[in-house]
Formats: sequence, C-alpha cells, structure tokens
Amino acid sequence: MHAPSQIPDLPDKPSDLIRKALSDLKSVENDRSPTRYNINMDTTWYLAFPTSKGSKNIGRCYVCLAGAVIARSGPHCTFYDEQTGGQILQPQHFDDSTKKKLFAIDYFRQGNVYRGLSCMGFPIPLYQPYGILPVTNYRASPETFFQNMESIAQWLEDRGY
Repeated sequence: MHAPSQIPDLPDKPSDLIRKALSDLKSVENDRSPTRYNINMDTTWYLAFPTSKGSKNIGRCYVCLAGAVIARSGPHCTFYDEQTGGQILQPQHFDDSTKKKLFAIDYFRQGNVYRGLSCMGFPIPLYQPYGILPVTNYRASPETFFQNMESIAQWLEDRGY
C-alpha cells in the first residue's frame, strides 16, 4: 500500500478552490500535444495510459475538473487499473484534506454547492432550496461551463466562502 499523496497548495476557501480548478482545467485544455489530455467530466477522475502501451490511448490522460487539479499537481504515485489497463488516481488515493477538496470540486462541478461545502467541513446554510446552481455540461459548451463555474465561485465568495 502506498502512502497517500497530497496536493499541498489547494485553497481552503471554496471560491478560491473552484478558481484554482478552473485555472488547472484551462492549463490542461492548452496541453493537448497532440491529444495528451481528454477532458471527460462524467466518467473518470484521472486515468493515464503509459506511452509504451499498444493501444489507441497511448500517452493519453483522461481527466475531469478535479482530475485536472491532480494532473497539474503531480507527479503522484498511480495505481494500476485492471479494467482499463491504465494508471488511475481518485480522491481516496490522497490524504484526507486533499480527498475532501477533490470531492468538493466534483460536487461544485455538478452545481451541488451545499454538498461541496459540506465536503470541506462548512455548515450547510439555508439560503436556497437544495443549494443547486445550474452548470452546463462541459462537453455541451466548455465556454458556458467555465462561465457557470465562475458564477458559482462568485456566488460563494459573495457569501463569505
């Protein structure tokens, strides 16, 4: 068993955490040499395929929003995934603080603001029913996704988060 990895520079303030994740996602978007990263918000955290593999995935790394944070903070010790033949990293492979923040990023990505706050140890306020804010799926419109996520970050910042 490997010791849990950590990402030491993750912000403690939710609005700053979202903006860090968006910055890392933008960096991943710009590093597609030629198709190094494949952004997939729906099915994976971080799944990398070694360059020596004989498949269509040679050298590719699949990431979600939290996976972009993982990708930009590495290198980390990865774990072999028998199902895909790739190297995976998920929140449970990190220390407790990092794990909670990665899960929070994922909940924020889904617009589930209160669940994200809860992951980070904040009490859940009662401002809005269910704490769900709209987020366009990244695949449908990356630009709108970024705008929606920035709106969530601003919404949180306006409330002291």
